Amino acid sequence: MRSLIQALRPLAAFAAAALAACGPAGPAPAAGPSPTTGDQALFGAAIYSAAVYRAQDVLPLKPAVPDADGRVRVSTYTNWSGYQPGTPLTLTG
Repeated sequence: MRSLIQALRPLAAFAAAALAACGPAGPAPAAGPSPTTGDQALFGAAIYSAAVYRAQDVLPLKPAVPDADGRVRVSTYTNWSGYQPGTPLTLTG
């Protein structure tokens, strides 16, 4: 046990020095004006819309109804190189 403590002393000294070097946090930068027009306002509105849950914006899902062969047609946006358009994918579950 004594050798473990002796081995950890340099690490503890380094951690203490690193913490002391950080020092107290400085003041927060002043907030800039809130954008109300232009592209920045549109960007802010899009981020808010995507990040904030509102019950009135939730739409019901439509069921995937299979055709006579048991297949359903779906669409997705992907950049996965393993998907080849028009090629059926077999789902396993």
